[in-house]
Amino acid sequence: MANVSLYTPGSSNATEEVFAYLQDAIPTGVKNPEYGMFSETKVSKGESALRDLNDLMMNIIQGRAKLTEWAAGVQAWKSEAGDAIAREYGEQGGNG
Repeated sequence: MANVSLYTPGSSNATEEVFAYLQDAIPTGVKNPEYGMFSETKVSKGESALRDLNDLMMNIIQGRAKLTEWAAGVQAWKSEAGDAIAREYGEQGGNG
C-alpha cells in the first residue's frame, strides 16, 4: 500500500479536503489481488517483459508502431512472464 501524507504544513484546509476525499474514495477502492502473494517469475522476468510491453504501447501512441502490433506484444508478454505469473498466483489461491 502507498503511504499518503494528509498533513500539509500551513494549510489546514488542504488537509481537511484530502481527508474528506479519502473518506469517500477508500470504501470504493479495489484491493490489489497480488497483495500477500509471491511470484518468482515476476521477480526474475516480470519487469523486463512489462517494460517491453510498455515500450510498445508508447511506440504505438507516438506513431512509431502500428496498433496491429499490440496483440503480438501482449502475447509476447504472456509467454515471457504473464502466464507463469498468473499460474504462480493461482497456485497460491489468487485470482491470477
